[in-house]
Amino acid sequence: MRFSTFITSCLLVAGSARAAPQPSRVGAPTEAEITAMRIQFLESAYNQTVTPAMVENVSSGAIRQLSATLAEKSQPKTAKQVGLTAAAAKELEFAGLARNHAGPVDSATNTAVLRSTMYAAAAYCFKWHFNWNWNCNERCTNGLTDGTKMVDYFFKDSTTGFVAYNDAQKSVIVSFRGTLGPLNFFRDLQLNVVPLDIGKTGGITPPPSDVRVHNGFQITLEVARERVRKAVAGVLANPARANYAVTVVGHSLGGAIATLASIDLKDFLGNKNTVNAYTFGAPRVGNEAFAKWVDSLPITISRITALHDPIPTVPRREWYPLNYQHANTEFYTDAGKTINKCTEPANGDEPADCLNGEPDLIGRDIASLLTPVWIFWHINNYAKTVFGPWC
Repeated sequence: MRFSTFITSCLLVAGSARAAPQPSRVGAPTEAEITAMRIQFLESAYNQTVTPAMVENVSSGAIRQLSATLAEKSQPKTAKQVGLTAAAAKELEFAGLARNHAGPVDSATNTAVLRSTMYAAAAYCFKWHFNWNWNCNERCTNGLTDGTKMVDYFFKDSTTGFVAYNDAQKSVIVSFRGTLGPLNFFRDLQLNVVPLDIGKTGGITPPPSDVRVHNGFQITLEVARERVRKAVAGVLANPARANYAVTVVGHSLGGAIATLASIDLKDFLGNKNTVNAYTFGAPRVGNEAFAKWVDSLPITISRITALHDPIPTVPRREWYPLNYQHANTEFYTDAGKTINKCTEPANGDEPADCLNGEPDLIGRDIASLLTPVWIFWHINNYAKTVFGPWC
């Protein structure tokens, strides 16, 4: 099935459900349809045949192993076929690169990132179509997200995610799903930039006039902005939860939306609540003026990257005059799934180590474009869980 057809089928399923915030099976996919979508996801990503038996076990370990097998079968016979040097091919095969970061993060940061990974992965869960119980396999029963309560599940157009809260963590969680057709997203990435439509409520310093963001990302946020604001405000309206922090998470496209949503929620809430974001494999969202402005705001956007993942390297910085740049702070997941600190330059530029410090980025990206191996890096190289429709 073509990616466009697959995405359309997913959106039709999502669009047929009730808009009101109540658990319902109306319009929800059947178990057979969920299995079919999981198969289509893998077949489209790796260009390999997948049977129902292969996705009977959707635990992170089983899916990682299956993805590795499919990715290996998808690889070209020789590095020459994708224009890689022998040295670059060796890097792709053995994925060392431990030298390209400043060392492991502290225990508190590690726990926060791992917990956010679970919340970001949970946004892909099909079970939210059936009920809003916190029952998304290991994403929900891992000791990090136990006790979470769902508040709202939204799915409209290309915007899917949920709002929840956790009393033990004293936190409201907003999670945005990445696209279920990552290859389609990678190739059809819209590059035009537009003025930022955030910062008009008075809770933050308005963006400078030269700030520009990715048009498609901003539109995707706008689809759900009012609903997310309402759901978060509803939780905080309870006096017992009025001072809860707000944590916004997302993977891939969801990470880009989480970046913008965290800024919007800070603008909406003002100084009443702490707002932070954790993004995983997110592409660049805006220009250099946007990145510098975000770094000046009273929020922390922790941008987690992973070994070889090409999505955070696009849109390219050198694609003038678009001038895309990431805001800080970056953490890098290495081959051993260890989360590491990255060195932030004093001038506010992107770290030169970590993902940007990997050797032969051009050769790696040629491999990404011409083979399905990049999707393995993008959904499997993050710690604790895998991203995709696995619950």
